[in-house]
Amino acid sequence: MHFFAYHSDGAEDLRSEMGSEPDKLTHRSFAQAVEHLTLAWLSVAHTEPRGPSSRNSYFKREAYRLLKRYIGAGREDIFLDIIKQSPRRRASPAILNQPFKLGLYAMFDDDSLSRNDRKVWGEQMEYAYRSGIEPEMLIGFIYTSGSPALIAQKLQAARERDQST
Repeated sequence: MHFFAYHSDGAEDLRSEMGSEPDKLTHRSFAQAVEHLTLAWLSVAHTEPRGPSSRNSYFKREAYRLLKRYIGAGREDIFLDIIKQSPRRRASPAILNQPFKLGLYAMFDDDSLSRNDRKVWGEQMEYAYRSGIEPEMLIGFIYTSGSPALIAQKLQAARERDQST
């Protein structure tokens, strides 16, 4: 199964040969995609420390693409199952209703992604998802949406609106 497509700049991104049908979105396919994404993230040839071509922007975009596929298919249960199987991880009840944070948590069985990055990136991804943003537009959307604190406020307001309806 092939998960990546190459771009003219040498970067790879997660493309959908895997499909989005729930029966193709398995624990194994998630683990394979995470492994490929992590290796690609570490080898991205971009030298910009910030901006849309940076290593972290690449990771956010491709992690968002992967997590969005699972969440959109209603398969966020896989994230929790992976966390439960890990001897190092227990999901806090606070993130059980935050699928992107849960997905980022499931992606790393170590501390290679800090708790703060999981929080900020998870909120940015959830806000983008709620706003209907495609992965290719994620980084620009984040930059125009404001600081991480402002995005967190906007996300909280959206969650409260959802609860009141």
